[in-house]
Amino acid sequence: MAIGAHPIGAPAIGAALSQSNPAALRGRAVAPLVLHVAAHLAGRAVAPLVLAVVPPRGRATAALVLRAAARGRATAPLRMVVLPVSIHVPTNPVPRPGGVAPGAPLEPTWALGVRLGGEAVSARVVGRAEIEAVEGAARLATISYRPVSGALDLMALIGQPVTVDVVMRVEFALATLRRFTGVVDSPAFDPDSGVVTLRCTDNLQARIDAMSQSRIDTLLAGARRSDQVFDATRTGWARAQDLLSTMRASLDADARGALRVTSWRVPEGVRTITRAQYIDGTLRTRFADLTRMPPRIEIDLRYRYPRLKIRAVEMAWQYGWDEAFAWAHGARRLPADMVVDALAGCGWEVARLVWIRYPAQWVRDGIGYVRYDPALVRGFSGWATRRYVQQVEERYRVTVRNPYGPAADQDGVLHDSFALAVDVDTADWERGAGHSAPVLDYLPRHAQSDRYAVPPPGGRGETYRDLTTGTADGRAAFEAAAAALIARAARQIQDTLRASAVEFSMPIDPTIDLVGGLTVTAGSVTATGKVRAFRELYDHDAGTAITDVELAISPAPAEPADPFALGSSAPGPLPIDAGELTSMLGNYMGGLGGLGSGSAPLDAAMVGFFTNANYGPGYDPAAPRYPEHFTIEMPEISAAHRDPRVVTRVGISISAGCAGGSMMLEVV
Repeated sequence: MAIGAHPIGAPAIGAALSQSNPAALRGRAVAPLVLHVAAHLAGRAVAPLVLAVVPPRGRATAALVLRAAARGRATAPLRMVVLPVSIHVPTNPVPRPGGVAPGAPLEPTWALGVRLGGEAVSARVVGRAEIEAVEGAARLATISYRPVSGALDLMALIGQPVTVDVVMRVEFALATLRRFTGVVDSPAFDPDSGVVTLRCTDNLQARIDAMSQSRIDTLLAGARRSDQVFDATRTGWARAQDLLSTMRASLDADARGALRVTSWRVPEGVRTITRAQYIDGTLRTRFADLTRMPPRIEIDLRYRYPRLKIRAVEMAWQYGWDEAFAWAHGARRLPADMVVDALAGCGWEVARLVWIRYPAQWVRDGIGYVRYDPALVRGFSGWATRRYVQQVEERYRVTVRNPYGPAADQDGVLHDSFALAVDVDTADWERGAGHSAPVLDYLPRHAQSDRYAVPPPGGRGETYRDLTTGTADGRAAFEAAAAALIARAARQIQDTLRASAVEFSMPIDPTIDLVGGLTVTAGSVTATGKVRAFRELYDHDAGTAITDVELAISPAPAEPADPFALGSSAPGPLPIDAGELTSMLGNYMGGLGGLGSGSAPLDAAMVGFFTNANYGPGYDPAAPRYPEHFTIEMPEISAAHRDPRVVTRVGISISAGCAGGSMMLEVV
């Protein structure tokens, strides 16, 4: 081994170095390597003496010992201070247990600062200490220490606050970094060694459980909320998990215990870990299973609600014979009360009814003068309206695509569905008056329902209103549910994309955290990903400190999910056949003979005013006669307007996006 000594600054007055072994070793050392350093001072050194140690090649199996001796007369106390970082060690002279590769730098000098229940116990910490952090889980710590002599109450330790700091010496400065803040979860005692081992947690779940719903919603403000997809009564950790299922992020606490939402996205400008910086033999790769990587998730959405309709139909009727013919055959005129009775039983509301009456004074009818009964009418016109309800169902199919998944693998397609229905009682509205226009006082009028305001038609035709404004079952609630389901599908796909991983171990690096990312370069692997988990192992017995790291690897650079809004909208009105908007009323006179112009047999299709001839030139006693009455038959509302209406919209497709990262393999 070659050893050189030189002063920094002004030259030393004199120095001599000797060694007991050759400068270059090849093969395996079988005995301790002992270096004797003798310094002869013949004056005053004005700067520190720095040793540069160049290691031998090969693998040592015994300790390296340095001994220093001085000759002469000491004029001041001799003091020896061990400062590992003040001696520059370019490479590891002896590989550590676990195999630090030759050429990798030694880990810095470290110490743990531990406080338990507010009391410093750092000087009594022994054995292995471990700190572990994983996305979306509580941070854990395991610490062992020797308690002071006397009675020990382990149960009193449960719940005591614990903090762990790592004190690093870098160059000539000390850096203190917090690595854990939490409480004791479970203590254990080894009666043989007298060592207490504390298993600690940052109590993430319990802290979330203690939060109100509003605080959780504020903490997870980027989530898609839906009381229809998730149980609105859930609180605490369960509510947080519901909200997190719609986010491409995880919830955890930092080293000081502050709650945070950690994005899955690989941050920009990550640093690189080279082959010289991680422990040789610890680099491992893991790839996502094809069965866990769906090519897409298809979501079927249904929204059903009532459409309240008011249809207006025009009615008109006039007496079908001239007065001379009617008088000549003794035909009866139509009384108004017969019309009223017919209107009352038609099932529709009547409005704006206008009578066409006979003159009130004496008039000449061609034979003589007559005066008509005021109760008789020659015709009328008006409108009839009817309230009815049609159920409308909107159906949507949304496909959330895996941008890098096996699209041809049909067996891996996942499915989800959601349905929301507006459940209200519309019977009272259907029984209400057709609209607010005046109606005949002597016609039956149902009790007015003001529960739902539907504007009446201005003429014949139809108006409607969809009941989609409710808080729990309105269109806004349906849109929110759709957004939550789509966001949940995008997270599920992104989670499978980042299931690949790169794992490695390196000398302790307390700056690694779940919010960061790293690039790892090796001869055969180059990978970039976000830190998904890490574990820090501090071994007081071996003097080693190691960080185990797991990176979540996605197959491509970060790509946001497509922005999405369902944009659902109610279908417009259906066209109405003109025949459905007019009530056609006829006139039928029985007792008339004659080919082609005589009275036809009574038929159900005949609607209007029925009377009979009792004498006259066209009278035929053998001709069919009718019961004298007046009938009204309103047009039938077709099934397309009455039966449930289904409107389907398919072909909506969005990309789930990617959290970012890459892995490239090369056979060397």
